[in-house]
Amino acid sequence: MTRRRLSLLSLVICLPAGLALAIEPVPDVGDGLVWSADDDEDEDEEDDFEDIDFGSSARSDYDPGRAVRYKPRTEIDFDMLDVDAQLVKPSVSRIAPRASSNMSATVGGAQDAAFMDMELEQDIIPRPEHFTAEGILSEHDLPVADDASCELLLCAAGQAMTLDRGQRLLAQPEVDAIAQIGFTSGLDAQEWQRPPLNLVAVVDTSGSMEGEPLATTKTALRLLVRRMERDDRMSLVAFDSSVQVLVQDGDAPALLRAIDRLVADNATCVECGLNQGWAEAERVGEDFEGISRVVLFTDEQPNVGTTSVGGFTRILEGMAEEDIGVTTIGVASHFGVELAQAVSTVRGANLFYFEDLGEMRRVFDEELDTMLVPMAYGMELEVSPAQGWSLAGVYGLPGEALEWGRDGSIRLGVATLFPSRDKGGGIFLGFERTGREAGDGAAVASVRVRYETLDGRAPSSRIELGLVDEDEASLGLRRGRVLVDEITTLKAATLAHHDLGDDAQAWRLLRDLEQRLDMAEDPALRPEWERVAELMGLIEPMVDPADRRISLRDPVSGLPRR
Repeated sequence: MTRRRLSLLSLVICLPAGLALAIEPVPDVGDGLVWSADDDEDEDEEDDFEDIDFGSSARSDYDPGRAVRYKPRTEIDFDMLDVDAQLVKPSVSRIAPRASSNMSATVGGAQDAAFMDMELEQDIIPRPEHFTAEGILSEHDLPVADDASCELLLCAAGQAMTLDRGQRLLAQPEVDAIAQIGFTSGLDAQEWQRPPLNLVAVVDTSGSMEGEPLATTKTALRLLVRRMERDDRMSLVAFDSSVQVLVQDGDAPALLRAIDRLVADNATCVECGLNQGWAEAERVGEDFEGISRVVLFTDEQPNVGTTSVGGFTRILEGMAEEDIGVTTIGVASHFGVELAQAVSTVRGANLFYFEDLGEMRRVFDEELDTMLVPMAYGMELEVSPAQGWSLAGVYGLPGEALEWGRDGSIRLGVATLFPSRDKGGGIFLGFERTGREAGDGAAVASVRVRYETLDGRAPSSRIELGLVDEDEASLGLRRGRVLVDEITTLKAATLAHHDLGDDAQAWRLLRDLEQRLDMAEDPALRPEWERVAELMGLIEPMVDPADRRISLRDPVSGLPRR
């Protein structure tokens, strides 16, 4: 396949002084949107498509060469971008920052922790590998400290704060400081428009998808068709033990009719579906200006063809070499999360799991454009601790792309970054003091950042993770510290239950974490308290009552425990 680079997101990396980036609105395509956002998903929705064809027979005047322009900085109110100026010590009444017009960026990988929540609802205690730090972090707004407006495609920023005795991580008390590295963008969230999409929906119709999983998938597919625009292309592939192309580059009515006819049966050959989706995306993409992407709907339980993580990774890597990305939509209670987490770290890939139809509908309505459009590839971060500090933890980095340097530094790799209109996020680091040189007011580390744009450029920059007091820390760092405490404690507690057989230790960790979250002044963290309380309730009956009556005072001295 001849490689085609995306023009809309292949942005000039260094803007002229005094200019800010803006995206010109796409041409009016009339009724190019298949449905309005408030339409219902009724069975008779097919009638709305009789006069609409978003495929090759109706092309608008989209010209990617004209999609980017420059707008004078004077037209942008940069006061709205000063997040730190609006953030003070956490309180319920003042927790939210002012809105920023700039977009942010999120790392690829598993984009939620809904699979863990589903297990809790079924009274299953999750294994530590069944949820990820990036999954929990991605569910929250974590705006990064940003002293200046970003005029580039991606800007790295960050800061650090020391932890006092009451803030020490329950599972890692040796951590003396927490730092956040986040990414902002010069793209304007209000004006950004995605490029045309060449989508191939690859649907698992094996026997394990029968019932609710296939019903959920059908709803998701209808929502996907609903979000297609005039310049988009879409094909539909179904697989069980074999594979069938149901619609090639079809219009909405044909796609909806094929979706309605999907039935579940036979074994599961995910390899068959992916390879056929690859072929369809490549075929249509040869004369397509935009992004080619496969959207895989599956419970990830293959039993025919390739069944290993390495085998699927090789298929996805082959697709990535042809500029074809993959979004995995996980469905069903027995979703193979370990496999999905592994393949989702491939260049251009990401993963979503939807706990219910309501959440899926919300995400498709609000985030479909950004979840299908990569922003940058191959980000490399080299973290060099300052004198007197050493790295003690990395949280929120998908995959295994970590490597120690000889000088105590560490190199981190992020396969893909995706744009986001309303979420901060990023990667959190834990640091331990190793000497008296580690004083307050200095930096805990310097970070070199390099990434590849979609047009092949490779800009780089360096930031310092300077220490700030808690009342000067960004909302993202303050909230992130609590989330890192939760993530590490959940990992330790589920490890104690499943691998160590120490339910009493698991319960103690969860009890202390539940108390911390219950006292948090951030209402956005209330769902995390509910998550922890539910898990603690599952483990508590397994713990001897004597082990649950633990005094907060030392039994000998009578003093509070340190």
